Amino acid sequence: MEVQPMLEVLVQKTIKQALCEVEREVELKNIATYLEELHTNKALEADKVRELVAAAKEAYAVKSRKKEEQKQLLAEFDQVNEKVAAASLGRTLAAQVLADTMTSLTAKGVFYDPLHKQVEGHFMKWMYETADSHVRSRKIGQTLLEDVVGESLRHQTILQHVASIRDGATGMLTLNCSHKNYGIDQIGPLVLPSQNLSSVGEVEAYLQRWIDANAPSVARPPGGFLADLIPRLNP
Repeated sequence: MEVQPMLEVLVQKTIKQALCEVEREVELKNIATYLEELHTNKALEADKVRELVAAAKEAYAVKSRKKEEQKQLLAEFDQVNEKVAAASLGRTLAAQVLADTMTSLTAKGVFYDPLHKQVEGHFMKWMYETADSHVRSRKIGQTLLEDVVGESLRHQTILQHVASIRDGATGMLTLNCSHKNYGIDQIGPLVLPSQNLSSVGEVEAYLQRWIDANAPSVARPPGGFLADLIPRLNP
């Protein structure tokens, strides 16, 4: 009888200690789970930050390349204009020097009248025609260069516009054509597989395939769908 109370106390203490240990193990397990989730979340946040930094660097690099290309195009324009101006000035100076020389030599009696007439009637005419031909050739070259550069800038503008209206998550492209007499309100949505489109012709090919499959009665505009739908931006 005297041992029974003591035994009950020991049993209760043992049970209480066991319960405390179980609670402690559960608490330690919860803490470990929390720490694991915390580390996982931090790793995910770090990955997102790295992705954002990489995207920002890429956007800055693209912007820098475009600025450099535009700067180079302007420099080429200036160089062509300088050459044309130099050719025009050279023609004027050559004519003036030649006229002064002819006057001086004639006054000194170096040239006789028949030779003077021959020079005026043939040589001067040939020289002016040759100079005019050179100037016209340079003007034609400048015009061709301006056309090529202008078309290149136009294509860049179209590709930038296409990239700006694409769905960034799905890559889908939809072009509104309700303001045109196509008979349809829009072209698309269609998937462009490449994130970095290389040419306007590549996009036109995807648009034409969509038209052939979904609206075969729509005729392709003379300059293409992109040139017809995307407004021309003034520089």
